[in-house]
Amino acid sequence: MTRFGSMCSPVWSVGIAIAVVGAVFPVGAQTGGVSLSGVTRTGDGAALEGVAVSARAMGSTLTTTVYTDAQGEYFFPELDGGEYSIWAQATGYGTARAELALDPAHPAREDFSLHTVEDFSLQLSGSEWLAALPDGTFEERRMKEIFRVQCTECHQPNYVLQHRFDERGWRAIIDVMEKAGYGGVNPTRNRPPVAMRHHKNELAKYLATIRGPDSAPLSFEPHPRPSGDAARVVITEYDVPPAETPNELVLWNGSDWSEGTPSGQRGGRGLHDLQIDANGNAWVTDSLQNTARTLVKVDSKTGAAKAYKLVDDDGKLAMRTHGIAIDRDGIMWFNASNYLARLDPETETFKTYLRPYGLRIGGTLDADAAGRIWTSTSHGALQFDPQTETFRFFPPVTMGDGQTYGVAGDANGNGWWANWLIDIVGHGNSTTGRSHEVRIHPPDMPGPEHFMTEADTVFYHFAGARRFMNNPFTPGSQAPRRLDADRNGDTAWVANWWGGNLARIDINTFKVTYHRLPYEGQHPYAVVVGDDHMVWTNVQNDDVVAKFNPITGEWTQYRLPSRGSEARWIAHDQYRGDIWVPYFTTSRIARLQFRTEEEIEALRSASNGQ
Repeated sequence: MTRFGSMCSPVWSVGIAIAVVGAVFPVGAQTGGVSLSGVTRTGDGAALEGVAVSARAMGSTLTTTVYTDAQGEYFFPELDGGEYSIWAQATGYGTARAELALDPAHPAREDFSLHTVEDFSLQLSGSEWLAALPDGTFEERRMKEIFRVQCTECHQPNYVLQHRFDERGWRAIIDVMEKAGYGGVNPTRNRPPVAMRHHKNELAKYLATIRGPDSAPLSFEPHPRPSGDAARVVITEYDVPPAETPNELVLWNGSDWSEGTPSGQRGGRGLHDLQIDANGNAWVTDSLQNTARTLVKVDSKTGAAKAYKLVDDDGKLAMRTHGIAIDRDGIMWFNASNYLARLDPETETFKTYLRPYGLRIGGTLDADAAGRIWTSTSHGALQFDPQTETFRFFPPVTMGDGQTYGVAGDANGNGWWANWLIDIVGHGNSTTGRSHEVRIHPPDMPGPEHFMTEADTVFYHFAGARRFMNNPFTPGSQAPRRLDADRNGDTAWVANWWGGNLARIDINTFKVTYHRLPYEGQHPYAVVVGDDHMVWTNVQNDDVVAKFNPITGEWTQYRLPSRGSEARWIAHDQYRGDIWVPYFTTSRIARLQFRTEEEIEALRSASNGQ
């Protein structure tokens, strides 16, 4: 029996030591709803569609963003009264800003005029940068692919390519990356990435050629701005104080595109996964080791954040967490170091379960239709039965490198997991206890041999690529990353990270079909399926949330209003239908709410009447 500490009074509970660290940055009470609308135009008076218009109250941690329609008009949901900063931005244009006092007694209007800028490269997304890299020859395609899998595994392409260095400078940066761990530079790291080391000299030369001090400008083709459904979204971004600096916010948070893509340093990195409870609170994991918190709860109404710390045996470091899932009863499940942890959001009580000896509780968790919890582990997956409080191990068919990452439970009560470095998705049958596997490779896409010289082939073979090592990252791989299953259907969906597509697996026949994302260089990191069978993915390197309609085959891309989000997870609010993503690099989370055309027309009519 250990103590559960709270800010009010001590409570004794079975489990592990918990500390409620406290609430920070609460937003003031509401003062009444205010309507805010306006129009955006070019310098010569033409209406601009798909412009992101953002509003943030002074002293608040919430930013609300809407997009302009085909007439250039924008309409905010009702905002609290007070002093606001408002800004409008679109790729290729300078940011337009205004300060405005919103009075609950009167509707507000603010029009913007946007003017083109000559150099808009800092505003570009990751896939827009990747598409601009030359690929007319075999060597150009080869080096572009090597850069993509080596340098954008942990960074967005726009963060890397927005800089210019000579060959010596790029080599120095790659030297640092050899010592880089998940959360930053680790001087004691004694296992540098062997593929990065193998390609270091030619990679530095390549980067100096395309992004050197005197290299020729690249030719960019920005993606179309949002329109239709994509322009009717309302996105609320919540700033969350970093774990180690609970009284500060990240200043370079990507909200001003002209500043370029944030680095994620100075405590900005860490927020990884989240789930939404019945009251609308977001429970967010903090994946980097720290002394302050394991989870943080963010109130979706006020933005107030409260930290919860599960401590290791030494009582100092917070247990490191990564994945979090919600079951059909609203109970949260997450990994805390080598424990499986249970959270009741209503009572804020925790319980932990030690994993089977020799196996770890891995990065991702999910609940199947029978209410059992699946989690990735050292090899294969673990299934946990909350009724009997027992684990069941499903080993992989192909051992691979032990890097099981994404996991999902399906409508049949079975489990799925991703061996992302060997292009295999595993399957665990709860009835038979047997494991199966599905190999992932779209027949119309080039494989590793398409990008390799004979010397590369020899190197990657003997380095163990796609056989038993978690490094190197192999050019031409699919890298199935994180996945989900349709609880009301017969499919599992896999985000193929490097492949730029979603794999649809029939859970009964194991037949696989593939659906490419709309733009070259888009990397889907995770996937979630809504109650209406719609499939959602966070495009980690592109600051995009994409929706795929499996009935029509149509994609809708919702552009996040900040650069450098590097979102590594996506969640569906099972109570309200909203979509949420955490920003790994800038310590923020975003909520996407969706309006209909009829709702926009009602706002337009009300605005014209006023």
